[in-house]
Order: sequence, then C-alpha cells, then structure tokens
Amino acid sequence: MPACGGQAAAPQAASTTGRAAPAGAVTLAGGAVSSPDIAVDGRGGIHVAWVVGLTDEAKILHRYLAPGGGQWSEPRELTTGFQYNGAPRLLTDPNGDVCVFWKATVPQAALYTRCFADGDWSDAKEAVPAQGLTAGYSPGFAPDGTAVAAYEIPPSTIGFEDVTLSPEGVIAGGVGFAVDADGAHHVTWTQFAGDTDELGGEVWRTSTDGGATWSEPELVSETGSLTSELVADSVGGVHWVETNGTYRGWRSSTGWGEETDLGGVGLDGARVAADASGRPSVLFSGLDGLYLTEQAEDGTWPEPELLEPADGSVDAAGFVIDDHGTRHVVWVTTDDEAAVHYSAHR
Repeated sequence: MPACGGQAAAPQAASTTGRAAPAGAVTLAGGAVSSPDIAVDGRGGIHVAWVVGLTDEAKILHRYLAPGGGQWSEPRELTTGFQYNGAPRLLTDPNGDVCVFWKATVPQAALYTRCFADGDWSDAKEAVPAQGLTAGYSPGFAPDGTAVAAYEIPPSTIGFEDVTLSPEGVIAGGVGFAVDADGAHHVTWTQFAGDTDELGGEVWRTSTDGGATWSEPELVSETGSLTSELVADSVGGVHWVETNGTYRGWRSSTGWGEETDLGGVGLDGARVAADASGRPSVLFSGLDGLYLTEQAEDGTWPEPELLEPADGSVDAAGFVIDDHGTRHVVWVTTDDEAAVHYSAHR
C-alpha cells in the first residue's frame, strides 16, 4: 500500500476484547474478524470498519474516534437487514463525510452505501445501479459528491455505468477506480489477452468528461495479478500498487512514472496512501508486523522498514494519511485470537 518507523501516537482507548493490544496500538475488536478499512473525515475523526462472522452471518461493524482523541465509540453494526456482506470500503466524500460501501446479496445483489454526518449514520441505500449477482465494484465520488463506481462482471467485463471498458475476447478482473482532484475518472484492471491481439497485464483507461468517453487502453504493468489498489491524492495525482508491491504513479502533466518493485521476502497485501503534498507511502503486511516505505523527494524508494510489530502474522490492513501527515493503520492478526488493531504514527 514517510520516514519509516517512528513513535506511535495512537490515542488511548480501552480494549474491548480482554487481551492486551500490541505495544503502541489499540485493540478494537476480537473474534472472527477480517477485512478492516480506515478513513479520516474532514474534521479529523477516525473511522474503522471491519467484518465479523462468516457467509450469511457476516456483519460490518464500525468504531469512531472523535477529533481530539478520547474514547472510541462502542462497536455499531452498519448492515442490519443485509446478508452475505462483503469487505467494507471507507471513503471520504468531497464534503468531508466518511461513507462506507459494501456489496450484499440480500435484499438484492448490489453495492450499498451509508454516510456518517452530524454524528450519526444515514440510512443505507444502493450506491449505483446493480450489475447482477456476480458483479464486483470499486467505488468513489464524482466532484459533486455523487457516488460512482467501476464494476467487474466475471469473467470478462469491466465497465462504468453503461460503458464497457474491456475488449471482447479477454479475461478481465481486479477492477480499480479513482477520481482525481481535477475530476478525471481512472479505471485499472488485470487483463489476460489469450489468443487475441489485446494488451495483457494491468490496463488503464481515463475519462475527463465524467465517464461519457474514455481514452484508449494503456498498459500500466505487464504483471497484473487481479489484486491491486488505485488511489487518488489531493493534488491531482493517482497511485497504483499491486499486492506484491509493484508501484506506479500518474500525473496529468507527465503521465505514468517509472514502474518500481517495492516488495520484499514475506511482504504482501500492499496498500498505498498519499499525504497532503501527494507524496505516496506503501504499507505491507508481513509475518511479524506492518512494514512501510515512503517515496523520497527525488522519487526513489527506500527498503520497507518495520512500522508496527504484530502479535502474529498480519492477514489484512487498511491505511490512510491525514492532512497533518499522521499515518493511521488498522490491521487484523491471524494468531489463535484474531483481533482488529489500530495505531497512528507521525
């Protein structure tokens, strides 16, 4: 997914699981937990969401830390009345409110959303028109705050609204979507060309008119893996990282920068975030904790260094950098007593 390491600056909160949190971290939940994500709202409040339970019993829970610290809110279920809930995605909208997106199949297969504003959650609603039972989604916000999403329909369709972006005859998946600070829409996906003449690897298209028309497909990397992340920063850039740490950055003035391999032995699950100046950092899950690398001013990358030791290997992590440069991380450990942990690093 900064100068590496540093002292944890996590606000203090009581553990709700009865077990000790890792040093410098706060334990937010325990049990059958998975798929954590994190976001910071426009007022500085910190939001964490995760899945607890399996299959039709899976629920998405949320905890909130108000600006200035204090105690975390009690866990609140966000998906009452929904079933087969997928991993949550937390995003901050143009008004500074945090919204959660998730796919459920009951009451119908669709992408749903609700937003946290004025201290409470809005009612859940469909975020975008449903694309069918097997569809996956990558959401974002148009400049006016409207929820939008690119989607994938296995085994071959990548689309946005009523536009199909992937060519015929290929296998395509692993969709990523971001809207940059200038309002341009970006979509990436992994494409297996087979015996066609189409591109094979990680493919990108962009639209400057809200998705009505799109650029010709361009190859971002020859080694797409169906698992990557696409994130926009606040100064017009876009950042792509593949799960093993292959990174590229995009600027409207220069296009895509050099492809760089940031990973290392035992590191996976890369997540990318950028600070207020647009400088990216990539967070990795490791066998003994979380590792971080920040791009230097000259564009080079140091080796990832241990940011947060973990009590057990890390299964999944979420990552965001606030406007003051504090790095907020949330992760799930996979030892015998799995738990969701949070920490912050300046």
